[in-house]
Amino acid sequence: MTSGDGTINSGQDIYSYSQIIQGILILLSSIVAVGGYVVQSRAAKKQHILESRLEHLRNLLEKYVGPAQSLGSTANTLRMGLLKYVYHVHKGKKDMGYREMMDDIYGEGALSEVIAGNICEYDRLLSKEVENEIVANPNSTLAKMYRRTMRLMIYEYMQPLAKLLSINMGIFPLPSREEFKRRFPGHRGATLRKTFLLWQCCWTQEMTKIIEDEWDKGIYTSVFTTMTPYPTHCNSLLAGMLSDLKKEIETLTEGFIKATDNLSMQEQTKLSQKLHQLKKKGESGDKENNNKKKNKEVVVNMNKTTLTNNNGSKNASASKYVAK
Repeated sequence: MTSGDGTINSGQDIYSYSQIIQGILILLSSIVAVGGYVVQSRAAKKQHILESRLEHLRNLLEKYVGPAQSLGSTANTLRMGLLKYVYHVHKGKKDMGYREMMDDIYGEGALSEVIAGNICEYDRLLSKEVENEIVANPNSTLAKMYRRTMRLMIYEYMQPLAKLLSINMGIFPLPSREEFKRRFPGHRGATLRKTFLLWQCCWTQEMTKIIEDEWDKGIYTSVFTTMTPYPTHCNSLLAGMLSDLKKEIETLTEGFIKATDNLSMQEQTKLSQKLHQLKKKGESGDKENNNKKKNKEVVVNMNKTTLTNNNGSKNASASKYVAK
């Protein structure tokens, strides 16, 4: 084999080596691209789950829990106004506070028991003494004020609340059984967590029948319901749901999104580092390839120089014989 053939083979080897390096770099670039797609796909999936959860929570808040709590709270405000009228105006006890009012209606220490969750139902809104006074004198200002307040509570707020609860009770985000028992230890019932909502619906219906079947016909012997108690903590339960929903929405929109962004940034950083490493490997391969190419070129040039020198010597010898 001549030196020229060796040079050609060396050039072919260099070309083949370059093609292999180029193929490896293309493959690695494809792997990085696929990795980037996987990261984006995961981030998009997390974002979709987050958005779906937030939409569900906002729907609960805006269409169900929020309106229910507002209706119950407004009705309770009317109840508080009635108590103030009875004690501050009718009885003239302007300095009497809510705790003293509750003691007069339900017994000493009643408010503390209500707050502790031990009293969970009311069988009346006013004291027995006041109820008897209303029945004895149905045309008095006190009696008229009581009936007017109850009509407002029922028709403006309790009926819309009962309708909302009765149709959608199953989707309200009730607390866990353990949490419910902790907050309302005085309640015992088969339905447990739904009991207050069920009482609210039944009490509203029974009170509506008293108004329409008796009061509207001039019969004032009934002042309050007899079958269904007034749920002491229905509004408290709804307020707890409202608070829990707001906290979860806040957590998802701030904390979870921030965590997702950080995770995405970490994954992108890892990919960037891998890409940088692959790029360095590619540059190192190119450099090694160039060095080998230069070495081959040096060998080729040396072969050419040797060949030229040999040819020069042969020509000189031939000239010498010709001259002779």
